[in-house]
Amino acid sequence: MILTGDTQHAGKTLINELKAKAMKHLVDVHADKTKAKLASALKQFVAFTKAVPGRRLFVQPNALNLMKVTRRNEWTLILFAEWLAVQISPKTKKPIQAKSIVGYVGMVRAHYGRTLGFDVAKGGKRLPSVLKAMVRGDPRAQQKRRRQGLRGTHLRNESLRGE
Repeated sequence: MILTGDTQHAGKTLINELKAKAMKHLVDVHADKTKAKLASALKQFVAFTKAVPGRRLFVQPNALNLMKVTRRNEWTLILFAEWLAVQISPKTKKPIQAKSIVGYVGMVRAHYGRTLGFDVAKGGKRLPSVLKAMVRGDPRAQQKRRRQGLRGTHLRNESLRGE
């Protein structure tokens, strides 16, 4: 069936409305608590894109260039992670922690995967390695507080000794 005139215009309007609703559902997949983190991650990603104006961020792969494009998209996320590592948090006035960087990169990757319709760094081996090295190298990530006080195991051990 070929649409003409008003019918064709009504069809385009309906398609646009459906497309807008679908995009809203793609954005609303997160819980309220996560939406704030996603907004922060996307804000950082926008700042990154302004810092590297000549770089085309994500390229859609096809059968001929799958590996090349996947490596390139993965490299974009690695550059984003490294860029975040040298940024100062506007909230804390300190460098962004490695665990936060891992979260931001994951959220940006998932967000663009949903909106673009393909995994932007599918099967990449370098990104997880870089992120793991960042977490290992972050001195703040290694600081764990020593647990204090009585534990349940202490009480159980004492009750067994007393019997």
